[in-house]
Amino acid sequence: MKKHALIIMLTSLFFACTKDELIDDKSILIGKWKWAYTEHSYGWCDYNPKFNTINTANDSNIYGVDFLEKGKVVFYKNEKVIERGRVVFEYFEMIGVNDFIFYFNLNDESDQGISGSGNKDTLRITYPYVEEDPNCENYLNFFVRE
Repeated sequence: MKKHALIIMLTSLFFACTKDELIDDKSILIGKWKWAYTEHSYGWCDYNPKFNTINTANDSNIYGVDFLEKGKVVFYKNEKVIERGRVVFEYFEMIGVNDFIFYFNLNDESDQGISGSGNKDTLRITYPYVEEDPNCENYLNFFVRE
């Protein structure tokens, strides 16, 4: 009986650590990505839309993302790790030869969803800037492959 309990416990631990390895089409994400700039549009709710670009000229922080083949992702700010976790895809699709769109949960937690799109050289994701009111503003964060 103890043997069966141990086998069940080990099996549940094995499956509890869900993550998606970055293989096949998803391997296009593997590597280090450096933040280039962010397009910010806002003021829609006030009927006074505005647009600005955030980059290293007006934000002294340097952001980065590193996708690892084993299905992990690491987020950096000023070369320091600010968050790391497992990638659990809800959606991934190649659109054409090099373009893709995706949505994944970090550590399989639905309140930590990351969406994005890109190609082999450019990545657009919901990091580092995120809408606090998606109905009234939008951030498009662009990264380039290092």
